Amino acid sequence: MYLSINLSVFIDKVFYTIKVKVNSNSVNWGDFIVFNKKVKFFTDIVTATLPLWILSSYAILSHPNHKIFENIIHIWFIGLTGLIIFGPVPGYHGYYYDILIPLSALAAIGLYNAYKNIKYKINKNRTCIVTSLIIITLVGLLPSYVSLIKNTYNPDIVSGINDFRIIIELSDFVKSYTSHNDKIFVWEKDNPKIGPYIYVFSGRVPPVPFTFLFPYASEENLNRVIKGLEEYNVPYVIIISSGKSVFNQKILDEYIMLHYIKVKDFGKIKTYKWLPDQKVEVYKRYTIDMSQNILKSNQVSLSIAKSPNTSILYALTSSQDNSTEILVKFNEPGWLSLLYRFRSPLDLSHQMYVLELPIKIYGEGLNTNKNILLHIDLVDSEKHWKRVTITFKDDTIFVPLTKGLFGSGIDYQSIKEIHIAIETLHNDNITLRITVKKPKIMKISI
Repeated sequence: MYLSINLSVFIDKVFYTIKVKVNSNSVNWGDFIVFNKKVKFFTDIVTATLPLWILSSYAILSHPNHKIFENIIHIWFIGLTGLIIFGPVPGYHGYYYDILIPLSALAAIGLYNAYKNIKYKINKNRTCIVTSLIIITLVGLLPSYVSLIKNTYNPDIVSGINDFRIIIELSDFVKSYTSHNDKIFVWEKDNPKIGPYIYVFSGRVPPVPFTFLFPYASEENLNRVIKGLEEYNVPYVIIISSGKSVFNQKILDEYIMLHYIKVKDFGKIKTYKWLPDQKVEVYKRYTIDMSQNILKSNQVSLSIAKSPNTSILYALTSSQDNSTEILVKFNEPGWLSLLYRFRSPLDLSHQMYVLELPIKIYGEGLNTNKNILLHIDLVDSEKHWKRVTITFKDDTIFVPLTKGLFGSGIDYQSIKEIHIAIETLHNDNITLRITVKKPKIMKISI
């Protein structure tokens, strides 16, 4: 009778189900490199394989005088465990598979030592029985380790023909449209796989000293990426994603969404069996023709609305710089909306445009990065509308007015209104002074 304890798949199911599927709203990729969170994740894995840990502990503690091979296994096991918890290794569950071999060996030794300490006697074949039990245990555990490849990963995870084709075609594309001094950024949002290969085969480097997903765990490093994209004016960003990532990458997602336009699709790749296929898409940074403001010849009217729990203390419009200053009091979470209506409909279907919205919000002790959202709606002549939501930053905002960003469902040949809603998520009463200059819509090129 063949016994196979599929530990790697079992660990995957326990970890992924509890930490990702059930609590997906609270999962933050940064947790994987925080020490106390690494210990917590490690505890979950230990719980999933608790019998092996009990037997391994017994093997280490039961006899003070260990043989040389036992000491080697002890060092192997303890060294790996310490490296994962205390070393510069992300606390991701895949790294725990490296512990399975010494853990299984120690568990077998512990099982044998426990057997030797049983006080009642068995027949003369006890050595044969114990040896058989150890062999069955090890043979049963070996497929668990092998299943890391067979059951957890897709067979073509490293050298699949399709993946290699995408790597070569994408690298050739990058080399053709960039110079040797240009930098690129590969954003693998769900799972690292082909990103480093793209850097190598294209001969281009990233704007930060990271080549794959794990270092982008913290908000600090995500902001470093944004700073690098700005500083080096990175022309191309390659996004590889299934569209169902549960990790918190919002600040980088928003930056790329507002500053880059999708230009090419390279198909899909496969990674883990539990993850959907991942799209491979290329985005290019656009440039703005500041001299082409199409609203100059199209009169714009402004109307202001608010939520019931919001009070507008005053609203003043300056003729000098076409700015409107609004003092507004929010008694609880609420919104203020600015509706810009055009004299004649805009045609956004044949040329790419960007909305420039100079807006500033003042409030004492206000954390604008997390507590204020901007909703931008495009409204056509039939009152159909599509929305994009971003986190407010105290700066001039540029929003590409493209179908790729807003989606289908409206007539881009007859855009009649642009609706800007400022939503505060504060629970306390706050008063904000909002200054908005007249928006501009300008042509962009890629």
